[in-house]
Amino acid sequence: MSLEGPDPKSFKTWDEAFQYPIPAVRRMEQQLQGDLAANRDRLRTLVGASYRDLLGTAERIIEMDEDMQRVETRLGSVSQRCNSRVLEKIGRNFRKWESGVKAEAHERYFFASQLSILQSCPLVITRLLRQGDSTLLASKVLILSKNLHKALNQVEGAPPLIDSLRRRLGSLESKILRHVDRQFSHTGTTPSALVDAMCAFSLATISTSTDVLRHFHHKRSEAIMGQLERRQDYHGSVIRALKLYIRTLQDTQSVLPRRLGQALLKLRSQPLRKDPSVRALVELNIDVHEEWISNDVKNFTPWLRHDDLQKTESDRLLQTWAARTFSTLLGKLKVLLSDVDDFPILIKLRTEVLEIWFDGQKKTAGFASSEAIEGLRATMNDQLVRLIRGRTSQLRPVCVDIMTTLRGLAAEYTDPSEGLWEASTTSMDIGNGAVEFKQTILDRWHGRSDDITRVIRGYHSWLESMKTVSSMIKELKGQRWDDDLDDDEDEFGLDSRNAALSEDDPQMLEEELSTAISAAFQKFESTLEQEVKTTSSDIGSSQATFLLRVLREIRDHVPQHGKTLEFGLSVVPTLHSAIGELVSARPLRSYQRALQKRASNQKVPSRGLWEGTPQLPVLPSPSTFKFLHDLVLNMAESGSDIWSPSSTKALKITLRSELQTLLRGLINTNESRTLVNGDRGVEGEGVGDDPSSPLEADNTVDGTETDSDSSPRPTEGSSIKDDARIQLLFDVCFLRKVLSTPGMKQDEDSLGLIERDLTQKTDLSESLAARLQKSVQDYWKRTNLLFALIA
Repeated sequence: MSLEGPDPKSFKTWDEAFQYPIPAVRRMEQQLQGDLAANRDRLRTLVGASYRDLLGTAERIIEMDEDMQRVETRLGSVSQRCNSRVLEKIGRNFRKWESGVKAEAHERYFFASQLSILQSCPLVITRLLRQGDSTLLASKVLILSKNLHKALNQVEGAPPLIDSLRRRLGSLESKILRHVDRQFSHTGTTPSALVDAMCAFSLATISTSTDVLRHFHHKRSEAIMGQLERRQDYHGSVIRALKLYIRTLQDTQSVLPRRLGQALLKLRSQPLRKDPSVRALVELNIDVHEEWISNDVKNFTPWLRHDDLQKTESDRLLQTWAARTFSTLLGKLKVLLSDVDDFPILIKLRTEVLEIWFDGQKKTAGFASSEAIEGLRATMNDQLVRLIRGRTSQLRPVCVDIMTTLRGLAAEYTDPSEGLWEASTTSMDIGNGAVEFKQTILDRWHGRSDDITRVIRGYHSWLESMKTVSSMIKELKGQRWDDDLDDDEDEFGLDSRNAALSEDDPQMLEEELSTAISAAFQKFESTLEQEVKTTSSDIGSSQATFLLRVLREIRDHVPQHGKTLEFGLSVVPTLHSAIGELVSARPLRSYQRALQKRASNQKVPSRGLWEGTPQLPVLPSPSTFKFLHDLVLNMAESGSDIWSPSSTKALKITLRSELQTLLRGLINTNESRTLVNGDRGVEGEGVGDDPSSPLEADNTVDGTETDSDSSPRPTEGSSIKDDARIQLLFDVCFLRKVLSTPGMKQDEDSLGLIERDLTQKTDLSESLAARLQKSVQDYWKRTNLLFALIA
């Protein structure tokens, strides 16, 4: 059931309300009473607001009535005073006052007003300069003060204050000109501020546009040269100087002659006292004092030449200044950069200089820049070449260090490094990948003593500088100079620009680097050659070893430029020969004494170890074995790392030559003794000479002839002399095998000649000689590891 009752507002007659139940009628009654109360409040509000408006309107009407009465009263009074008789009376009284009072005070007011303005001018100028306000306004005040001083100076009995103000104005004029010069020299001066500064200079010095341009260029030249004289911050100095040069070109083209001419013409358009900026200076009080200012000061208008500089003349002066200043700039730049020794910084400076120039070139239309670019390129390239040559020449201290260390080494070799199996090595920490342990092993294996490490450290430092130079040159090849470039307006076109700066210059620097490095290594090598030639006769094993190790370390990291890969090859053979002679000298002397002893007693100590039928030696004599053993020990003491195939070959050549002399002397000595003692002068030799001896008798077994190609062979009854010869033949064959080198020529095989001579003298058949050779081969296979360094 809905509780909503009927809406009484919808009833047309009051009878309709009573058609509903009583509760509904009561609700309608309450609703009607609420609506009645709300309407009564709304009506009261509207009536109250309208009443207040009515009261306000009434008050305004009363005020208007009072105002109208006052106006009418004043108009009546004015109309009474504006008749002709009253006006004539006022005029007569004013003329009487003017001729009496004002004439007496005019001179006093004239002097006081002008002096008041003149005294305020220095304060105004000082404030304007200190606050960095318009320099042109300060110049206007200066000119106004000069005119005021001139007017006051003509007054009789002028006080000394006038002269004091004149001196002060002179000082302020100098300050204004210095302030103008600073604005001319500063790169941050905007074109509008530059025009004001030029007008200020022209106004203060009464200069024409041409004079202003010349002075502006002069100050810019001084500022550019001043920047290039700052050696502490050469990088910033060069950048600021070049920016100032380019900014001068831009400012001259943008300001002169049109904007400056217009500004000067504006100064001539009205007297200074009417200039709004001058009248706005509160300290001067122009509005108060202008009535008492002389006519000369009132009507003074600056007369400045504004049309004497034409566009063609301005361009000509700019071209002349640009060429002269740029030439001086390049000269100063060369002097400034001559102290720079940092190649990466110079490369960076080259890039920035060219970028600044190309960026400024787009804003200097009509200015030829190809010669300027070539000048900058040449200057920068000259300095880069100088640095490259300087960097490569730093290889000389490495050479000097080597020579100094070489002369300070002892003649006899003493290995300063510890062995691989020392306790300090085996107890090293192997954490972090055992980097330190592995490096120690490599250093000790390669014999890197403290002297060698110091020398190589200096060489690697030089090599790193060369790598830095090379990498910086390669970076130049990747530079591109084509940002926002209009080829039609660029005399130095895009293709030629990239070709010159990113191809020609890096290629020239690379060639110069290659040439300089090659020359440095050639000089290094010639110094080593001269040192080796000078000390070759008395060079010690330690010195030769030191040089070989240093050369090996350098050649392992030699830069690949020109003939640097051949560095040291002319010195190495001499060092190999020297160290070979030094290493073999003591073993050769011992071997020579052993051979002489064998020749004197003609005994074969190892005769009992011969094998086969007939018996032949199967191992070398003790003296030969000891000779090779001592030789290998000496080689190991000199350093196992220096015995490369080439050094071993040089040692073998030396040994073959020395052994040929020794063995040939031994053979000749034995033959001489044989001739002196006769064929049977030695006990037991009859056994070998007896026809029935097994060496010379026919080879028969049980009356049967043996093989026809078999020759007499030694037996147990062979003579001691033949045994010695056979043993010596084995030793020679073994030494020949040990000392042979791959590709050995026949004229180098000196031991082969002795081997053939001994083979003939021992009368060994081919089969026995072959068996002897096989024994040599077999013994070498068994023992070659004992002589690994010389194998």
